[in-house]
Amino acid sequence: MADPSTLIANRVRYFHQNDEALFFAWLDQMEVVLGYEGRGDGLHIRLARHPNDEDLRELLAFHQRYAIDMRQLAAFKAPGNADWFAAPGMYWHQSVFGSASA
Repeated sequence: MADPSTLIANRVRYFHQNDEALFFAWLDQMEVVLGYEGRGDGLHIRLARHPNDEDLRELLAFHQRYAIDMRQLAAFKAPGNADWFAAPGMYWHQSVFGSASA
């Protein structure tokens, strides 16, 4: 991901029309999200700021729920969050960092 202030959700699958509505409702409620726009088969999600711990937890859950590529979240690893964010035992570790090592 070249620009960490933009996340990309490609080819999100919705299993019901309400699922799509909830996807966008969740995006609209996230304080860290500044806006979003569709480009081709992807959705570019612009962030208002560098995610704090709570933002990052919410982004992890959102990406997990909608099967969005979580590797782009690795850009937000920092000394202040590495103890929990990059912990090998977390359910997202393999999806974000690609290995069992931090």
